[in-house]
Amino acid sequence: MNSKLIKILIGCGIVLCAIALFLSFVQRLGSSEDAVSKSFKEQEFFKEVFPNGVIFEPVFEKDILSYYRVLSREKRLLGYVFQVKKWGYVSDIVTLVGMTSSGVITRIKILSQKETYGIGSRVVDDEKALNVSAGRFWFQDQFRGKTVNGLNSSIDAVTGATATSRAVIDSISERAQEILSKVK
Repeated sequence: MNSKLIKILIGCGIVLCAIALFLSFVQRLGSSEDAVSKSFKEQEFFKEVFPNGVIFEPVFEKDILSYYRVLSREKRLLGYVFQVKKWGYVSDIVTLVGMTSSGVITRIKILSQKETYGIGSRVVDDEKALNVSAGRFWFQDQFRGKTVNGLNSSIDAVTGATATSRAVIDSISERAQEILSKVK
């Protein structure tokens, strides 16, 4: 009786190990698909902030992704795409930025924020802020074509959301200047 129980337990252990290996394999397949879909989504976002870009080449600093070099089809440097994050009024605001190699903002896209609904959140979701003809929000749209050095004086804050607006403006200005100083 005792040896029968041991054989059953060993058999169950082998089955459980096989199931665990199978689930591990399935999870790895899923995570590689997630990485591929994340890569495609990133590429879509990159094209939103730098529409003329064809190749987005990652640049690492001390093994950490710092920004992307944006290249033409002929591999000519067009500019940079980078992500910034800064605390607004009540949350971090994460913004994706496109910038030419001469320091002109191509476009920005606020990726995430949890600012106060109806106040700070208007940097992305205020229907009145929508520039209907352009299909974009006016706060984000006003960065387009501005030079990095002039952002602080040329961008209008969202009324009632000065801290949120400043966080976006300052984070872009600081990081853009940092990148430009490294590449010159």
